[in-house]
Amino acid sequence: MADLKLTAKQIIDKLNTEINFGIQFIVENQPNIVVDRIKADGIKDIDTPAKAYAYLVNLAKIDVNKVKELLNNIPYNPSMDNWTGSNEFDVLFPTVVTKGTGIWGGILSGVGSLFSAVGGAIGSGSSVPGSLLTPAELEALRIEEEKRLEAERVATQRKQLIIAVSILVVIILAVVIYKANKDKKTSK
Repeated sequence: MADLKLTAKQIIDKLNTEINFGIQFIVENQPNIVVDRIKADGIKDIDTPAKAYAYLVNLAKIDVNKVKELLNNIPYNPSMDNWTGSNEFDVLFPTVVTKGTGIWGGILSGVGSLFSAVGGAIGSGSSVPGSLLTPAELEALRIEEEKRLEAERVATQRKQLIIAVSILVVIILAVVIYKANKDKKTSK
């Protein structure tokens, strides 16, 4: 996620055609709110904007409605000091809240909606796999993704524990060998 050098028109065009770009735009415009929303949804190990972006892009592959739910009604910050902050995006965010912030209405709901009007495009043009699934199947996929993330976290912790125990054993063996060698030399 880097600072992009695109014109406002190019950004608007990409927001209306590329879901991953839209997710990146929202995450970079309101990173703390996005991370807090994901944590509030029960995914505790998402603690940076980069992790939030990666999580949302993967989630969009299985449940675009969940992504829409997580990102909807996040206020737009036109004064953000990166590529996402601009008053030129007023056309996308018609719902104005006090102090000049708008809601993601133009992207997430209504005409030109990033998530529903793109025609099922995700990133490079692949179709939304969840579009023909029932809500129960989508929920099952979401739960499966959460379980996968939890299993990865547990596996990482297990590897770290094994490494720590191995290092401790090596240190203990080194101390025992050193002490044994030292005792041999003093007994001669």
